[in-house]
Amino acid sequence: MEFLSKSENRVVLRLDSMDDFLYLKQIIEKEDIVRGKSSRKIKFGAEGGRQKSVKKSIWVSVRVKQIEIGSKFRINGSVESEIEGIAFNSSHSIDFEEGSEIEINKESWKPYQLTLIKEAELASKAPKALICVLDDEISSFAHITASGYTKLGQLNLRLSKKRYKENKNQGEKDIARVAKNIIKNYESYEVDTIILGSPLFWKEIVQKKVLELNKDVASKINLEDVSDGDESGIREIISGKVLERIIKDSKLAKDEKIVNEFLELIAKRSELIIYGLKNVKSATDLGAIDELVLTEKLMDSEEMGKILDSVENNGGSITIINSTSSAGKKLNGLKGILAKLRFKL
Repeated sequence: MEFLSKSENRVVLRLDSMDDFLYLKQIIEKEDIVRGKSSRKIKFGAEGGRQKSVKKSIWVSVRVKQIEIGSKFRINGSVESEIEGIAFNSSHSIDFEEGSEIEINKESWKPYQLTLIKEAELASKAPKALICVLDDEISSFAHITASGYTKLGQLNLRLSKKRYKENKNQGEKDIARVAKNIIKNYESYEVDTIILGSPLFWKEIVQKKVLELNKDVASKINLEDVSDGDESGIREIISGKVLERIIKDSKLAKDEKIVNEFLELIAKRSELIIYGLKNVKSATDLGAIDELVLTEKLMDSEEMGKILDSVENNGGSITIINSTSSAGKKLNGLKGILAKLRFKL
């Protein structure tokens, strides 16, 4: 995401990737006015005769009623100003994609929303990584950006040390499959570095095979120790210091660190950590919340909007986490919301 301009109530942004859609979902609220490029059909020719139609791009402002995320970011709402062919207050949708400009108008901007824009800017500039982890039986792949990771599939393997020695031909085929998958994913995704992990020496063997097949891809590989070749191995890399070293200013790594610190305090039975919407609301009413951490899934309710306003008005900090990330999944297990208190209740 690129910040283009800002006035008192208006912000203009350029979307760099689909990662920005998640940030927008957290920033845009119902009743905001969003302006973007849309299209409409213009017909030529006399009525009743043969007519031709062409699509024309136009700028439209809508009052937000609903948000949809898919391959595009869609705003559904009501038209704020009459445009030729589109009536005032009629229902209309605007689709935003990579490269689109979006103008967001609010009655007032909340500090956490402006912080999210800054985070999105940093995330768009952060390096991207490909993770491959493997053990004797499985290899898993993921594409990592600063805001989250996407699983890219798995390969079933037969690489036990004994099997590898007894049937080296089959073992070498499996190693080649993993190496070719690394190269294919590297070429398919925007990637600056590759993290290759395994519990034994398999990572060194795979790295050697990648080197034979593609020297440029091999030069991007960083080797790390992990316990497993399934998704837990991917999470192990994200939870450790590896990702933080390689992807500087990674929101994904920071979110993981924050949630893990809260979980450690819960394990120690700290009376300053609470979770669940009911407990958080009670603490908010007392102005007791110092840090609030929640997933974006809880952002839509009017009640949550009041909680966020109260926390910020009382000097508390807010962190919003992608519910599908490793940290978000941990947070989902605690009803999606945690808070650190200023004082015991």
